[in-house]
Amino acid sequence: MAWAALSPILSGLFGGVIAAWLLTKLARWVPETCEHRPIGEILRENRWRVRGANIVGLLGLVGGVALYKLGVFASNDWRGMGLGFGIACVAPAVVLVVVSSPGGRRGIREALVAYAVGQATPPILLYSIMAVGAVVLFFTLGSLRGA
Repeated sequence: MAWAALSPILSGLFGGVIAAWLLTKLARWVPETCEHRPIGEILRENRWRVRGANIVGLLGLVGGVALYKLGVFASNDWRGMGLGFGIACVAPAVVLVVVSSPGGRRGIREALVAYAVGQATPPILLYSIMAVGAVVLFFTLGSLRGA
């Protein structure tokens, strides 16, 4: 078997090992409590909020791809994916804040932590990615306004 045929397989295996190692290192940063309550309880209470946020985020990504398929953007235009990624990052946070606002600051905090734990991501990492997505969204909207 030629090296060219094995190269993608080995590359995928190597990437998988690195990803698994990184996840084990990041797992200790995922909180086990929030507001002195077990995270399992908070996850149960916010299950539907987290699912709704996931659906909205997925719709943002699918919408970004759909903009290319519908011919709104050329295949080499970055703005469609900028909109998709930005909406996928910002919309879940907006949904979580809006639907959790009756619970006050504590309810919002618990919903955001439940979302991060539901993604199996340390909150600081997830919120950083979401912040980058917000910047991308605003730059994309600005470029659309200027076009």
